Amino acid sequence: MCSTEGKVDSFNKFDERFLRLLREENDSIDCDCEFIVGWNNVVIKGHKFMFSLASAVFKAMFNGNLKEEGVVKIEDLEPEGFEGMKQFIYTGKVNFNSSLHALFVFTAARKYMIPALVEKCKNYIIKAEIHPLEVLEFLEYCKACNISGFDNLCRRIIEGKTNEVVESEYFASAKIETVELILQSPSLHLHSEIEVFKCFEKWALAEVERKGIEAEDMQTKFDHLKKHIRLLTINFQEFVSEVETSLFLTQEEKHAIALNLMVLDPKPMTKSLSPQKMSRIFSLLNERERGDYNKRFGGNSIEGKIIYVSSSTFVEMIFSRILEYICFHIQPLKRVIKNMIYLMTMEAKLEVITKSNENDDRKAEFLLIQEECNIILDFKTNKRNDPMIFAKIPISKLQNIRSQHPKDKVFIEGQFKFSVRKLDDKSSLKQMKKRVRNLQC
Repeated sequence: MCSTEGKVDSFNKFDERFLRLLREENDSIDCDCEFIVGWNNVVIKGHKFMFSLASAVFKAMFNGNLKEEGVVKIEDLEPEGFEGMKQFIYTGKVNFNSSLHALFVFTAARKYMIPALVEKCKNYIIKAEIHPLEVLEFLEYCKACNISGFDNLCRRIIEGKTNEVVESEYFASAKIETVELILQSPSLHLHSEIEVFKCFEKWALAEVERKGIEAEDMQTKFDHLKKHIRLLTINFQEFVSEVETSLFLTQEEKHAIALNLMVLDPKPMTKSLSPQKMSRIFSLLNERERGDYNKRFGGNSIEGKIIYVSSSTFVEMIFSRILEYICFHIQPLKRVIKNMIYLMTMEAKLEVITKSNENDDRKAEFLLIQEECNIILDFKTNKRNDPMIFAKIPISKLQNIRSQHPKDKVFIEGQFKFSVRKLDDKSSLKQMKKRVRNLQC
């Protein structure tokens, strides 16, 4: 009796009637159209009336002068995307299981001109953010389908979570253009340039196996990628242990790198290698080092928060390792007022402090740096203001302090004061440029 009443009640609920059509598709209840979707030919059945109500494209397909008769073949969509679109058409809802799934649904909704679903997909992707393990596949699918709206989001994840991205299963099969994008990035969430080189080798070895590249061609096949690796920023020990034995460098290239690193007889680098001697920004330190001295600067992310905000600019403090130094960078992130030049004055104080635990009182203090510096922010051109290093602390100095206090935890603590003013006339700008400390590394 109860079960019959429940069944009758479900038939009478208006918002569940179309849901029943969706759920009972496999029983072919009144289905009058059939789609074969994707490369693996997944069959999806439906009702012409429902699809036509939701989309002018489907209305023309089923009721226009050139209406489809029989099975509709769709090769340019993923079955999961079409299923998600169908769920929305029948219920007004869609259950995403990942940002990649939302992208598949977005592509289907865009093709069949269902704007409400397009917006729902975009909002989900932006709010949920793309998982690092699927961001490369997401990016390449966007490129294949000419979707440009998520490029910046993908780049931010690639640069901010590089260590997870390169550990994904998809990385080894990524396209050359995608790997080049990673190698071109000015900042990466890795330890050092030698790790960038290892990531390149990991991908290149998979590409060699995948495409059957001969051993004698391996040294020159990837020249367009090697030129983005800043091998002149590694140390000589890393060169000997990791680079000298590489299968992807010629003897001439190895010789040129070695001479430049030893600074005995530096020579111009070959065209296939980067002459860049400025390190990119690495925001990931070794676990031991990260636990020792970064807890005052953003926890495990090794990235400072936005610590100064004015009407004209946002500035981020970044903490990273460059060779044998811990470096503090200032990165102007955003400009609000165009066609202006500003002088930013920063007072900085960096100390090493020791404690028994993070929340305990200080035991000892060691002053590292206390000074004022001036930075010119030029927003008159479209040129980006690059990160500027204002302090370099030798790792050996921190290790020294740690050895003196073996039972304590060691932190770096910083205090910063900022002020910004406009530089209006040429004479004041020229005069200030003479006084400004060169902060570029």
